[in-house]
Amino acid sequence: EVSLPIQVVQASKANFSAVAHPMAVENPQWSLPIKYVISYEDGIDSYRLNTTRNAIKDAVAELESLSSLKFEESVSSDSSDLTIVIRKSIPESEKPDKSSLGIVTIIETEKIESYTLIKSAKIEMVPMLECAAEIEVVHEILHTLGFAHGTETNSIMYAYAYKNGPTCSPKIVDSIKISLQALYPQAM
Repeated sequence: EVSLPIQVVQASKANFSAVAHPMAVENPQWSLPIKYVISYEDGIDSYRLNTTRNAIKDAVAELESLSSLKFEESVSSDSSDLTIVIRKSIPESEKPDKSSLGIVTIIETEKIESYTLIKSAKIEMVPMLECAAEIEVVHEILHTLGFAHGTETNSIMYAYAYKNGPTCSPKIVDSIKISLQALYPQAM
């Protein structure tokens, strides 16, 4: 028998009715902390690699500040739940659409009562620079948390935020904050 993660036990079905942002996974939950590992392809210049690694750490800290989410960097993919692969490029044939800067694959889930326990996922992304790097990382991590693209053009989850090139304007809009709080409520 599988036991539910503590945050699922604490969350009520009423919380899920408060989810304001479109979701790609029904009532998603992760066991916390989410253990992640960062890997990368050879040939990525060290500046871009370090910028992206720092953006991952900043993105994780931002998501933790908005909810009860907890992340923990792992040194081995064997002990991680989330693998983040920094690639030199993503071939057009692998992209879900032409404007995609990353690919998210939810690898393993388990249905428990009315929840979908996400057990493992993978993010593949190209290194970006400056503020666009953190925005892209948050966007891809939100996908692994079950979030779908939204319709708010100023949202970090807007599918076409980078249609005209990288920008620093997308934000974690209120619908995402409300949904994170509903899914991962902060202790009072």
